[in-house]
Amino acid sequence: SLAERGVGVITCEDSNYPAELLQFEDKPFILYTLGDQSLLDTPCVTIVGSRRCTRYGIEQTKKITRGLCEHGFTVVSGLAEGIDTAANAEALQCGKTIAVVAGGFGHVYPPSNKKLFDEIAKKGLIISQFPPQKQAIPYMFPLRNRIMAAISLATVVTEAGEKSGALITADIALSLGKELFVLPGNVTSKSSEGCNRLIKEMQGCMITGFEDILLALGVQPKGQKEQPLPNLS
Repeated sequence: SLAERGVGVITCEDSNYPAELLQFEDKPFILYTLGDQSLLDTPCVTIVGSRRCTRYGIEQTKKITRGLCEHGFTVVSGLAEGIDTAANAEALQCGKTIAVVAGGFGHVYPPSNKKLFDEIAKKGLIISQFPPQKQAIPYMFPLRNRIMAAISLATVVTEAGEKSGALITADIALSLGKELFVLPGNVTSKSSEGCNRLIKEMQGCMITGFEDILLALGVQPKGQKEQPLPNLS
């Protein structure tokens, strides 16, 4: 049985079911848990980023994670390779962490994180909307991202390329009216393209090149297709 394996269940009727998830018509009726469900009652911040990340991304993620943990926040991430692993592992060392996983608990993905998974199950909390026997397949990852955004006060994107799944989490966080924080990266770094674009779209004062200054002043850079001017109101 689930209970014998230590698997807890939170249904959407329960008082500790994340309130923001109730807004979705296709909300998960059941959340499966391993570990300490009371972490859902603590102030949480989600940290996400790309699987293919740089040393800069890892180092900054660890710093931000450590700072949040030291101020009493529970750090939430998705246990994926790269930035997520850095966030979950660092938080486990210096505070509390929740890992939201795409598939069921019986199929840890990526397999390289099995040890980390087991440690979080002991000292933190793991959540999935799928029963233990379900293997992770692509459509489950955005659903996982939705839970990560919903259970936290804010989402932080520390390093994300242009097509990173972390940007899905960022979009969901904004749609739920949550705070979104984005760490800028080197403007020549592919690994930070998604982050830097998010910052540009959210606040016109952040620039990544002279073109942005021209556009903000209403001047069309030469050799570029017409682009809508940023709304500065």
